[in-house]
Amino acid sequence: MGGSAKRARNSRRTPSLSSDVPQSLLVTRLILTAMPLSAADLDNQERLKRELQDDKKASEFENLVAALIGRFLRVPIAVAKSGFQHGGDAGPAGRQGRRFRIECKKYSDTTSLSDRELLGEIDHALLRDDGLEAWILAATRNVPEQLAQELNLKGERIGVPIVILDWNDHELASLAALCTFDPDLVEREFSREAAALARALRPISGDAITTLQR
Repeated sequence: MGGSAKRARNSRRTPSLSSDVPQSLLVTRLILTAMPLSAADLDNQERLKRELQDDKKASEFENLVAALIGRFLRVPIAVAKSGFQHGGDAGPAGRQGRRFRIECKKYSDTTSLSDRELLGEIDHALLRDDGLEAWILAATRNVPEQLAQELNLKGERIGVPIVILDWNDHELASLAALCTFDPDLVEREFSREAAALARALRPISGDAITTLQR
């Protein structure tokens, strides 16, 4: 891509959560980690993580993330069928002019995320849609700092914001905060147990939700 085309691509991407895909989410990991949790909160968050990591609920996790982000951004999001998914498990498919991809990784704490696979997913998403406004990674484990840096550097090079919703065992996790946004939706799309834990975390997630909405 030539320099002028790349500058044009970058000039289109100054997103905010209310109108475009979320600049506030771009700094989610930096802002939400500032909130300390009590022992009870940490226990509820750990139990929520274990529930979301359930091996039997892979498709439910994809549906949940799509539904929550769709509700948050007020745009319908479709989940891709199995097979080659063009750089993500879900996306709005152009509805309301929105063009982003969501990649879901329902991994245990001991399952490594593949740098090469995820970087390749971004390439696939951009090849599918050169107007891509953001690429979102939702993971039920922590995304290592080195990988987060690689993903963000990739996004900077191609002019696509990279959004990371993952897990932090010692602070309020961004993915957990998203679940507290609508526990009823968590119950409908995933499980009653996950919804109960999201409701238990809701009293300490107000600042996080405000940050996501800003």
